[in-house]
Amino acid sequence: MVFLITTIIRNNHKIFNNLYVAVLSIVCLITLVPPAIAEDDPVLREKVIVHNDVVTLGDLFENAGIRKSVAVFQSPQLGTTGVISTSRVGVAAQRHGLIWLNPGGVKKIVVERPSRFIPLKEIKDLLTNELAEKAGIENRDNADIIFARGAKGLHLDKRNNNPVVIVNSQLNLQNGIFRAVLGTEELSGNVAKVTYNGRILRTAQAVVPNRVIEVGSIITADDIKTEKFPANRIKNRHIKNKNDIIGKSAKRALVANIPVSKRDIEIPKIIKKNEIINIQFKVPGLSLRTKGKALNDGAKGDEITIMNLKSKRKIQAIVISPGAVSVSSTAPNNTITNTANIKPPKPKSREAYIVR
Repeated sequence: MVFLITTIIRNNHKIFNNLYVAVLSIVCLITLVPPAIAEDDPVLREKVIVHNDVVTLGDLFENAGIRKSVAVFQSPQLGTTGVISTSRVGVAAQRHGLIWLNPGGVKKIVVERPSRFIPLKEIKDLLTNELAEKAGIENRDNADIIFARGAKGLHLDKRNNNPVVIVNSQLNLQNGIFRAVLGTEELSGNVAKVTYNGRILRTAQAVVPNRVIEVGSIITADDIKTEKFPANRIKNRHIKNKNDIIGKSAKRALVANIPVSKRDIEIPKIIKKNEIINIQFKVPGLSLRTKGKALNDGAKGDEITIMNLKSKRKIQAIVISPGAVSVSSTAPNNTITNTANIKPPKPKSREAYIVR
């Protein structure tokens, strides 16, 4: 019997060797190649979008099964993004019986909480309409709200399209200080509420420079703007309408964002002191011209003193355009003498030159 078995093994040793090699290869493959992930194994999401206050295992993993509703982390603030390390995720998952070994070697998960943002300006407009009425300010353009320090716009759930309303408001009529609660109905049926504090002021509009305007500069529309100020700061001397300042000249340096006074501006001087100018003298049927020297600055329509360069006589003249003045025959000290050589005027006017 033993001889028979030995003979069989000796005759079939090649078959046994091949079988041994095959079994050894299978063992090696099992050892070196990781097992495939089954369809129901948990799979980590590397980017997560949440809408609630907590992050659940179902947010973090596909195939979280019965554990998908288990809360494991606090969500980021509305409108912000946070990052969680996979080591913390693994610990949290195992604590609740979810086995996950991070086969992909992921290092972090990004958690985003999108929001619908309501800018502070929209909140300001909403409060102004209600509080101005309570304060007895009829024109809403003459009311302004100053929020307490730290006031910010409002972030709501991205899915919440309900309007923001004033739930209640309180106003001190003596000093204008208010407290207002704003809210909007959430998807859950609850009302999200935010409190704002501040002060409402009665205002007046005034013109201010956008930048420093140097003395003598001609003011353009791009140089100025209108802003609101507390009504008690704006006096009758301040300019309220931009059209009243455009094209004027700065009498003194104008500081940015400071209300402009009427005494700060003037009509531009189109004739400068010591400038050589044209003098025009007109009477019915006769027009006379000569050169003169301006003895002071003058804007259009101003009466200035000039000196006739021929006669060296000082006379008064009206500024009519850059480099030109007009002399009236009825003005004092403007009589033209020594005109014996001037012929009597003909019916049609002609031009001559002043001889003195």
